[in-house]
Amino acid sequence: QAEVGIRDMPTGLVGSEMCIRDRAGAFAGPVAGAAAGIIISAYRLMMGGIGTLAGIGAILTATCFGILFYIRWGTVSRAYPVSALLGFGGALAIQGLIWSVVLPADIAWRAFKVYALPVGLFYPLGTVIIGTLLANEHRHQSTQEALQTSDERLREAFDLSRDALYKRNLKTHQYAWVSPAIEKIMGRPLDQWLSMGEERLTKIIHPDDLNNTMAHLNQLVNLNPADSQEFSIEYRILQPDGSHCWILDRHIVLFDAGGQAEFVVGNAQDITHRKASQHMLENYKHIISSSKDLMALVSRDLVYQAASNSYAAVLNTTPEQLTGKPIQKVLGANILRFSRPLIHRCLAGEDVHSQSWVTYPDGKRRFSDTNYYPHYEKGTGTISGYVISVRDMTEYKQMEDRLLQSYKMEAIGTLAGGIAHDFNNILGAVLGYTDLALTMTKNKAVYDMILNVRGAGERATELVRQILTFSRQTDQEVHPLLVTPIVKEALKLLQASMPASIQMDQSLESKSYIMADPTQVHQIVMNLCTNAGYAMKANGGTLAVSLEDVDIDEHYMAKQPGFGGPGRYVCLSVSDTGAGIPPEVLDRIFDPFFTTKPEGEGTGLGLS
Repeated sequence: QAEVGIRDMPTGLVGSEMCIRDRAGAFAGPVAGAAAGIIISAYRLMMGGIGTLAGIGAILTATCFGILFYIRWGTVSRAYPVSALLGFGGALAIQGLIWSVVLPADIAWRAFKVYALPVGLFYPLGTVIIGTLLANEHRHQSTQEALQTSDERLREAFDLSRDALYKRNLKTHQYAWVSPAIEKIMGRPLDQWLSMGEERLTKIIHPDDLNNTMAHLNQLVNLNPADSQEFSIEYRILQPDGSHCWILDRHIVLFDAGGQAEFVVGNAQDITHRKASQHMLENYKHIISSSKDLMALVSRDLVYQAASNSYAAVLNTTPEQLTGKPIQKVLGANILRFSRPLIHRCLAGEDVHSQSWVTYPDGKRRFSDTNYYPHYEKGTGTISGYVISVRDMTEYKQMEDRLLQSYKMEAIGTLAGGIAHDFNNILGAVLGYTDLALTMTKNKAVYDMILNVRGAGERATELVRQILTFSRQTDQEVHPLLVTPIVKEALKLLQASMPASIQMDQSLESKSYIMADPTQVHQIVMNLCTNAGYAMKANGGTLAVSLEDVDIDEHYMAKQPGFGGPGRYVCLSVSDTGAGIPPEVLDRIFDPFFTTKPEGEGTGLGLS
């Protein structure tokens, strides 16, 4: 009777099987919980007895509690809170005791008195202990799995890395380990590196880099943990075939328990190609910087990307200061007015060439030979900007103009000389017959008219003499000449012919002799002053004439070609406050037979 009663009481609620069924769902998940609940329920059913219904009810309820607990805490981190474990254990105990109400009253009361206290203590405490143990086990297992996964990935990275990874003892210079990539980078087998010490290491470092590299390694030995940081150094390694490769070595220092620098851990990267590219780029920069041509790279939105030293110097700046600035702010509107259409053609894919006189921001006017080339973006082929190359052709243009002027003057002189000779022969006959006619007439009126004819002939003779002088076909009497008296004489003659509205200012200080033809010097002064007087005829003004000794050096000669050599010269200067010369006329002032004076007032032979 007692055995049956005890057996029929809900002993399954507190047995070992309950430890399995309720915690399977809580700590292993719904599938494990459901499976455990079904198995234990079948076992309880097989036992039979009066407590079967209560036992199965308690089993299934505990299973549901376990699954709910797992959903709330177990799926997140498996770090179960103690309060949750105590609550879960208490809930299991209470629901087990509650199911005893389906038993007969006397049996239920006896069971409650026997099991209430053990169940109330065992379930919460047991749940806490089991939950903590399982959580620790889970964390341990997860950590092991993470370590294994990390070690597989580290090994894969170690083997596949293109850089040479290493760990080296700072005192002995022995390598603790080296990645396989070092064989490909530095051309020596892996076992040689593992057995390499300081002596062998110094033999494979390029002699030019050895002192600097070893000094750096010795500095690492003296570091302390407070100095710990990342270091880097570049050096060359000699390879077995006699060549060398550039290495970028990045590393950190590891310290022992006593705070002494013990190991250096780092990666060595092959930067040979990068060094070669840098060297090539430096050569290109040197070539461009050495060139007198002005070169710059401009983006599609017209912003400077790079410029040569010569380009920046013309703009009174540096390539670094020029980079990033819009060309409109640098060049100004005047240059962009004619260059913008050329730039647009270039950005459309056309190589553009142009020659023109340009007034630069510094105010100087230069003749520029300019080329625009499209700049294609690497990889895409799209035009991302343009390259401009400007050659200053001012001196060349001036020499070309002087050469053309020389050819023109020579041709005109040859033509004029031939005409003048023929005309002179005709004048000779006219003057000869005029002189003969003067001796043959006694008529005063006729005599005077013949004298007028002779005067016109003499003026024509003077014009022929000027033409022959212009054509360089007459002999010049060049000898040592004191310039000041000749200039004074010419100015004295001009003083009488100048109107009162023109004031003459003289400063004749030179006492030097020159080698010249006095007639030509006289003509120079007369022509320059006559032109100056003509320019001030309407409104008057000041005619200033100066004569002084000057020293001409090579620097001045470079700017003003035409001197025979550096030395002492006499400078004759004639200036006026008149109307000036229009730009379109300025280039023609030395052309023979060109004049702005009305017909009958000038021949155009004075300055030429």
